[in-house]
Amino acid sequence: MWHRQRSRVSVLAICMALTFLLTACTQTTFTPSDFINEAATRHGGQVSGMAVKVFTSDEILFKNFYGYANEAESLMIDHDTVLKWGSTTKSLTWIAILQLSEQGKIDIHADIRAYISDDLLPDLKYPTTLYHLMTHSSGFLESDFFWYREFAPIFSHGDVTIIEYALQNMEMRQRFIPGVYIGEYSHYNVVLASHIVEQVVGMAFHEYVQKHIFDKLDMAHTAILYAYADNAWVEEQLARQTCYMSADRRFEAECFGIFRVVRYQFYMIGGAASNVSDFHKFAMALMPDDNGYSLFEQYETLLKLHRLFEYEIAAFTDNENGIIALNGQMCHTSTMLLDTKRGMGVIVMTNQENEGFFNRVSFLREVVERFGE
Repeated sequence: MWHRQRSRVSVLAICMALTFLLTACTQTTFTPSDFINEAATRHGGQVSGMAVKVFTSDEILFKNFYGYANEAESLMIDHDTVLKWGSTTKSLTWIAILQLSEQGKIDIHADIRAYISDDLLPDLKYPTTLYHLMTHSSGFLESDFFWYREFAPIFSHGDVTIIEYALQNMEMRQRFIPGVYIGEYSHYNVVLASHIVEQVVGMAFHEYVQKHIFDKLDMAHTAILYAYADNAWVEEQLARQTCYMSADRRFEAECFGIFRVVRYQFYMIGGAASNVSDFHKFAMALMPDDNGYSLFEQYETLLKLHRLFEYEIAAFTDNENGIIALNGQMCHTSTMLLDTKRGMGVIVMTNQENEGFFNRVSFLREVVERFGE
């Protein structure tokens, strides 16, 4: 259990450690569950609250909640706690594109000007495809994208979606020939691809995601839109919670308010939030097993999605050992690791931005290795 006062944390941590060691001495084995709980005892003082789940396609091997969702109110982390996905949100765009590609509504190798209005990218220098956007080889740079924070957000645009409005107020330059520089990472690629989804299906991106991803996976406790206006339950839960920016519990009051224009104009780059159960459902949908392609019509499409993760700055892939990990942070830090060879996964969600121990790939790999023995 993690507490508010650092002095209390230290005393409690020592007591819990001694209790754990005395208990361990009477046990014949050190179980995988013991490994996680012992890590929470040793490192719990550096983060306020955390949810952990270890699973296969058939069962949940371990689930536990640690600490506070709101320390000042003594609100504990539990199954109702909502935590933000951060950059894992971007995978929703690639899923949408691949779904539409399966249906023949999008050609990822066609020039994107076939799907957008002529005036949206008047200075596009070179033929550019969705595949270039998906592999971050489009020639657009991250440094250019984050200059665009000055225009005010407006939530009523008539027939224009918030994404289209934002794109209309930008003049992104294409710095390189597409396909020449692979991995020139830019959030703009995701924004532009999400707008193409809107153009193809005739609805706002968040509406498409709700209907074709969240609803399909029975994720009733997940939101993505700015201010979480698309899910009242999520909005209510987040209003009760806090986010912590470091181990000494410094609170960034702006985290759950209207902040950083770029982040809620472009909700698809990091806006998703859910409870741990919904995050688990999403992780399960990415697992390559008999139930793993519920988002797609063909198993090969899921593997295409996995290959796209190799180009994401907030992802880790180890093809030789069948490891895929997605990480994101936006006031919170959430990570999933899928061990595709063992058919096992682990998710960790914390209410601290850039949490540096429990969300490490090395820690998560050790978790699945211990449960997989």
